[in-house]
Amino acid sequence: MPRVNRPLGIGTFIVFAALLVKTLQLSWYGKPAVLPPSTIDIGNAIFTTFVFPFEVISLVLLAALIGAIFIAKKEAGS
Repeated sequence: MPRVNRPLGIGTFIVFAALLVKTLQLSWYGKPAVLPPSTIDIGNAIFTTFVFPFEVISLVLLAALIGAIFIAKKEAGS
């Protein structure tokens, strides 16, 4: 049986070696890191650009909370 697996092993070794060589040739020095936005920037974005989606999500979460309370109360009373 070992002779049957030899071509597969050789092929796997070649692919692994090629990936290793390509990985070592890559430049690991990318773009400089961009500073994350501050809380002021996030607040301005939420309350100017994304005001409508923010309000829609708040209503969806409120409905989910009320639904969860209703389901829990129904099960407790049974």
